[in-house]
Amino acid sequence: LDIDRNGNLYASVTYSNSIMMWSSPIDGPIIVAGGNGWGYSSTQLPYPYGLSVDSSTNTLYVASYNMNNIVAWKINATSGAIVAGRNGTVGVSSYTLRYPRDVKCDAFGNLY
Repeated sequence: LDIDRNGNLYASVTYSNSIMMWSSPIDGPIIVAGGNGWGYSSTQLPYPYGLSVDSSTNTLYVASYNMNNIVAWKINATSGAIVAGRNGTVGVSSYTLRYPRDVKCDAFGNLY
C-alpha cells in the first residue's frame, strides 16, 4: 500500500496482476497498472507485491515477485519498464533479484 501527495490510495492486487487506485472512499477502485493477466510482456504485471509511488514523476515502482524484478509504471500508462532485476531470472548475482516483496522510493527518487 502507498498514498500519493493527493491522498490517492494504491494497492497491489497480487492474484489479479494489477495495481488499483482509490481516489475517495465513495468512488470504486480503478486499475492504474497491469490488469492484463499473467505473462512476460511489458503490458503485464505478474504477481505484484510491494509498491511505492513517486508523486513527483507520477510513477509507481512495483516489486514483481514472480518475475524477480522491479518495474516502473507511469500511472495509467499501458506498459511498464524493468528498472532492477531481470525478467523471470531468479537472482544470485549483484544485478538480479530473488523474489522481491517490496520497494520504496524516497523524496530524491532513490529506490530501496
